[in-house]
Amino acid sequence: MTILTLALISACIQTVHIPGAPGDTGDSGAAIVTDSGDDTADSDPADSTDTSGCVDVPLADAGPDQTVDLGTGPVQMAGTGSGGCGAYQYTWELVAIPSGSALASGDIETTDAEDPTLTPDSAGSFVLSLAVYDGAQWSSPDEVAILVSDCSDGIDDDGDGWVDSYDPDCASVGYEDGVGTTECNDGLDNDRDGAVDSADPDCTDAADASEGDGTSSTGCTNGIDDDGDGWIDAYDPDCTSGTDEVGFGATECNDGIDNDGDGRADAADAGCSDASDTSEA
Repeated sequence: MTILTLALISACIQTVHIPGAPGDTGDSGAAIVTDSGDDTADSDPADSTDTSGCVDVPLADAGPDQTVDLGTGPVQMAGTGSGGCGAYQYTWELVAIPSGSALASGDIETTDAEDPTLTPDSAGSFVLSLAVYDGAQWSSPDEVAILVSDCSDGIDDDGDGWVDSYDPDCASVGYEDGVGTTECNDGLDNDRDGAVDSADPDCTDAADASEGDGTSSTGCTNGIDDDGDGWIDAYDPDCTSGTDEVGFGATECNDGIDNDGDGRADAADAGCSDASDTSEA
């Protein structure tokens, strides 16, 4: 090797500083570097930019929201989008459950895993929170919602008489969630015909605002003793003053009492010609 070649090699090599080496008195955080030959490429040692994708502050990513059918088994989370520098740990918590659920964070299968599972026990929305720890600091939590639907099981799960797609809850919240506010979905016999909501032939669907058919919608025209006083529809004096039977009256034949002690009261007493009769005798 010529003297000229040795000189060129010497000019292209920087001094290599090895941290912790015997006799080292420099900065223990120094790194091995080589000269690129371009002085403008050197950066400030305090600059934390990392082109490898590592970030100084850990970031939790609980994954996308999911919708599943009730009874399909465990639901798997996806925390793979979380980031940090070096090794870091996961912590999952169950922060919200539907009213019919009895689950808690302890029911999450492996709460410190990247992709744990949870087996829902009811329809509704479950919310899980993920935080990651890089050994120095915790990330801000990130949440994921698991919507569990019972809108395809062929069952009236909320007892309102409407099943699956016929239940308006399935369009509004994604699961059957109880009675609604319309007359055909409120759990009441609004027209007093003895049939409620879906069982009432006057209801075309749960969104129908009226159980009545336009001809018999009051308690005075339905053939039923709605107030239990023994008098029905036009025979009940309540129907002369209003459109509903509202209870007992003041006369002996409409007060709910066996006034003559014969074991029969009001309409059941042969001494009463009608509800306005003032004596059972």
